[in-house]
Amino acid sequence: MTQVLADVRVVEHGTFITGPAASMLLADLGADVIKVEQPAGDPFRAFRGGLYSPHYQTYNRNKKSVTLDTRDKADLALFDKLIAEADVYIQTFRPGVAEKLGAGEARLRDLNPRLIYCAISGWGPDGPAAQRPSYDTVAQAASGFLKLLVNPANPRVVGPAIADALTGFYAAYGILGALYEREKKATPKGRRVEVSMFEAMTHFNLD
Repeated sequence: MTQVLADVRVVEHGTFITGPAASMLLADLGADVIKVEQPAGDPFRAFRGGLYSPHYQTYNRNKKSVTLDTRDKADLALFDKLIAEADVYIQTFRPGVAEKLGAGEARLRDLNPRLIYCAISGWGPDGPAAQRPSYDTVAQAASGFLKLLVNPANPRVVGPAIADALTGFYAAYGILGALYEREKKATPKGRRVEVSMFEAMTHFNLD
């Protein structure tokens, strides 16, 4: 594939599928993606055993990885250095968690005003469900999409984690738009890209 994003650096702070899927798509286009993992590592590494499950490798291909605990002063300084040199930051924390980890938008934008800050959550930054966790099947069900797939006589969830993957696609789509805007308009400030699993699946499930 043509490496059209070869001069773009992405810092990804995500686990499992949504954030990693977004940065995977950017990496496939040539972006230099650095995946930041907590000391315990992305739990998806051990999905069905091992440290490099096929699922983990799929969504984290073409990336570099570093272990940082941003609650540690020395690790936070290293993280800040990555952010200062980055074009895009992707996180998949529930609202408010990034701030506790030193990765909130306001702080990172002080380090790098041109940073494109992508926040992916289950239900968005506010509202009655904002602090609720979300998973692939939950987003499919809440959007009404799951009803189209499940046989009422045998209600079993089958198939791939489509809500997780689609949310990653929407996030990458928004990031590409923000990158284009930043370069086209030569704006000194990067845009915030806000994506929720629920809204992504609701948009996809248009009928």
